[in-house]
Amino acid sequence: MLTLYSTLIIRNSKNSGFVKSNYNSGGILGGVLNNFFFGELIIEGCINSNVVEGGLRAGCIVGNRKGFGTLINNHYDKQMCGEED
Repeated sequence: MLTLYSTLIIRNSKNSGFVKSNYNSGGILGGVLNNFFFGELIIEGCINSNVVEGGLRAGCIVGNRKGFGTLINNHYDKQMCGEED
């Protein structure tokens, strides 16, 4: 169970499945909202090799991140996920 000010680390995970949701979907983690998790988030060395369709606030690696957390050396295909940056 996560407690206030916990550290959540997701490392070396891979998604190769299609992800679809109406809101906040992500290839590795969906729906990160800093008002629900008050700790440190680190996602490192993860790969998403499939499509993410999520409507509003979808992300190839993380959905609805809003600058929250640290992403290190993750890989995805921008065209498959629909991200522009």
